[in-house]
Amino acid sequence: LGLDAAARARGVTAISAGNHAVAVAYAATRLGIGAKVVMLKTARPGIEVFGVEPEGADGMAQSFAAGGPLKLGALSGIADSLMAPHTEAYSYGLCRRHVDALVTVSDAALRTAMRLLFDELKLAVEPACAAATAAALGPLRARLAGRKVGLLLCGTNTDPATFCGHLAAA
Repeated sequence: LGLDAAARARGVTAISAGNHAVAVAYAATRLGIGAKVVMLKTARPGIEVFGVEPEGADGMAQSFAAGGPLKLGALSGIADSLMAPHTEAYSYGLCRRHVDALVTVSDAALRTAMRLLFDELKLAVEPACAAATAAALGPLRARLAGRKVGLLLCGTNTDPATFCGHLAAA
């Protein structure tokens, strides 16, 4: 709120892997300010970072395979906030440098993870928020076995009827 018009036009940058990152992103969105939030690996280069995408919207994986950012065709799936119609050069570059592997998860796996997060942690999350959990339970399960794992859970933008519908389908 203390930024003048020129500073707001330039946007903000935050370095965080937790609540500060979420707070900066939220505030910038609410104020219409561009924001770049840098997390993911500089402080601990030995950690592995995994990207997770829905099967019907795996834009970054397609971009990796193509060797650069892409505009995608038709997208499908329940994790609508992960369904960007294109990848950007900036985010593509960051992911190429810092993401060790990309995996995809199905809508069924997202619903199963939503059910688990609700049953075990009492978290009512949207499908996108369940993506990391779905990956840890599915395609990354063997690779992560016996290791310390941190999952980022961000996204509870769902209404009761939609949430219950997903759980019923799980």
